[in-house]
Amino acid sequence: MNNDSSNLLKVRQDGTIKLWQVLDSKKNKLDIPFSMNSSIGPSWHVDDKAINLTIDTTGQTYSSMVKGINYSLTYSSGDDQLDIYATISNTNKTSFQPYRCSLKLGIDTYMEKYANWLHQFFPTFMRCEKTHFYGYLMSPSESILSLCSDTPIASWHLDHNVFETDEGHLYGGHRINTLNLDFIQAGKLPDRHPHNLIELKPNERRKWHIILKYVPSLDLLPKTLSQNTNAPFIHLTQTHTQKKITT
Repeated sequence: MNNDSSNLLKVRQDGTIKLWQVLDSKKNKLDIPFSMNSSIGPSWHVDDKAINLTIDTTGQTYSSMVKGINYSLTYSSGDDQLDIYATISNTNKTSFQPYRCSLKLGIDTYMEKYANWLHQFFPTFMRCEKTHFYGYLMSPSESILSLCSDTPIASWHLDHNVFETDEGHLYGGHRINTLNLDFIQAGKLPDRHPHNLIELKPNERRKWHIILKYVPSLDLLPKTLSQNTNAPFIHLTQTHTQKKITT
């Protein structure tokens, strides 16, 4: 992985991120918070079960072979941008058909109390298209992270907090721990989503390029996403027309 003077990336031995630091619009160091609990990431998950990765001899790739399926992650950082390369390959003679195979992103989006939540990133907008994926996260202090891929992504979902009552019952809360990108998804999806990401055939290999980038302002967000996805964005000053009424 690459680090420049404006960008610091520390990755654990299992491929999850410990620290990513960029420079904000005022050239101050800004830590992008990553989870340290069960929502740690980035990490591969198959049907919500984590795949444990280890670093290879090159010190650049984190990988694991589980039941004939090879999972790997590599990173590149610089210019306030983090590139994640997630690769999966099937060495079996049968198709790999989980209900869901995802990348848990691991960005800590949990907002518990003031004033800690001022610097937590909320998954503000996410959208899947048949040719690409785009969205962004934003903090109450108005820091912005664009999130996109020039590779189609089947769907996405959020990890909400779970709490236990005194009686031992588990309930889902409304706070969001982190978000997940679903690379393979067998469930029914909206029409605009890609519908062919339902399996990995024998000897098939797929690679997804995920880009996270600090963006100084919302005005620069469409341009940033367009450049990183090679997709056109249209600026509309209004979304409807109204016939002029004269009296």
